[in-house]
Amino acid sequence: ETMADGGKAERTRIKKVVQGFERRLAMCAKSGNSEEGLKVYAEMQQEGITISKNTWNMVLTLCQGSATKVETFEEMCKAGIPPAESSFSQVIRACALDGDLETAGEMARRCVQEESTVVRLRTFHPILSHYFEKGELEQGFGWWDEMLRADPNILSNAMHSHQAPVEDVFVQAVAACAPRVQQGDAWARERVSALLEQMAEMVLGVTRDSADLLVAAYGEQRAGAVRPSPEGVC
Repeated sequence: ETMADGGKAERTRIKKVVQGFERRLAMCAKSGNSEEGLKVYAEMQQEGITISKNTWNMVLTLCQGSATKVETFEEMCKAGIPPAESSFSQVIRACALDGDLETAGEMARRCVQEESTVVRLRTFHPILSHYFEKGELEQGFGWWDEMLRADPNILSNAMHSHQAPVEDVFVQAVAACAPRVQQGDAWARERVSALLEQMAEMVLGVTRDSADLLVAAYGEQRAGAVRPSPEGVC
């Protein structure tokens, strides 16, 4: 056996070892077995195995809690793997759910600045949802405006590609404004008018439940700017 043959055999052996780890990790990710999956990840690190971008994303999926996801995300970046938008979105969603909006916001801005990623509505949706559900309009619309500055076409792109809950984010924003509109807040009323006009321009059909919510908040005539879709989906 020549040295070349020996080198080829070793590469084949290493490839099979890596594939074995990746199969085990994929099975854990599919079944949601985070504990076992993170053990496999630790074994891969101990073996000094180079982890691919897809494998890093599986590890992120297995991480529980925002702190663990952030730590793993930073390990991925230090390993020289350019983070995908999906990786950023996982971390942003976890941080927003845990109430860490500072880190969620930092990650969203890093995603915008990352040359290899294209921001999507889902990048910002967890942050928008958090603020609108709490009725914190200034913070919510601050992020809304920042999202549109990052990509003015982000909403229409999301709607046409069915990549994110376009209806949800509009309805959350409009409904969040209702109490202040009813109290005579001119700024909130202007934001609602702009949102309803934008929804009408996009010909965004909403579900019957969302249409009923808007009617309850604003009345039949004003909410009529948004049409329920015939199929009941956006």
